[in-house]
Amino acid sequence: MLPYPRVMLITDRAQAALPLDDIITESLLAGCKWVLLRDYNAAYDAFLKQAHRVKKLCVAHDAKLFISRNVNVAKEIQADGLHLSTVQNVGHTRKLCGTMIIGQSCHSIEDIQRAQVGNADYVTFSPVFDTPSKPGYVGVGIQTLTQICSKTTLPIIALGGIDAQNAASCLAAGAAGIAVMGTIMRSKTPQANMQSILSATNAP
Repeated sequence: MLPYPRVMLITDRAQAALPLDDIITESLLAGCKWVLLRDYNAAYDAFLKQAHRVKKLCVAHDAKLFISRNVNVAKEIQADGLHLSTVQNVGHTRKLCGTMIIGQSCHSIEDIQRAQVGNADYVTFSPVFDTPSKPGYVGVGIQTLTQICSKTTLPIIALGGIDAQNAASCLAAGAAGIAVMGTIMRSKTPQANMQSILSATNAP
């Protein structure tokens, strides 16, 4: 089973309708307990500074902070976990991070099998539904998610086009949790939206 709450908030500064720190704060106030800080375009120093700020917010709200891709930032701020891209090597990264929780982005059963061989702790699987965050990608749907979940013992976090209306169906399909990004990032009322998602999933 996944050792963290059911709902992960993934940040995306490019989609943020409000200042990112405000969105994170409102999500934490709503009850979110798991944040994945993601910013592919930020310079190292800027990302590190942001990570320190978000770590303080998460600690204040008893929430877990994971860092996307950047091993050095995750170690520097003593993050609760690290989330790797599809092409990063879990086994190699684990040698650098010791006992840190490590997850990986996956888009196929083959990706998941590689993550399992590398001893990942969990994976995200996407996109489950169509989403503006990934234009040009077609959501695989609940039936495929159900099949994927039945083929692995790794905890799967469903990602892509997930909101309060479809979140529960992902858990019913076998997902250990859900991840939301654009649904919250693009919202002008992130606290209310996060509360709706948490309520729909009975999270944490």
